[in-house]
Amino acid sequence: MPADIPAVNGTRVVVIDPPSYVRSFPAGRRFPMMPATLRVSAAHGPDTLTGWRPHIAAATR
Repeated sequence: MPADIPAVNGTRVVVIDPPSYVRSFPAGRRFPMMPATLRVSAAHGPDTLTGWRPHIAAATR
């Protein structure tokens, strides 16, 4: 849930990268009849994220 994402300096940050491993199963949606939405409010390149990196934890499995 979005509320589970900890805030960094008052902002919830989600880093979207390619998967770190190959899945052996199709990663389908849990509720296929419920439409999902995503709003990207900003996109940053690696050069603008230098100050954020120490505050962002690696994903856990």
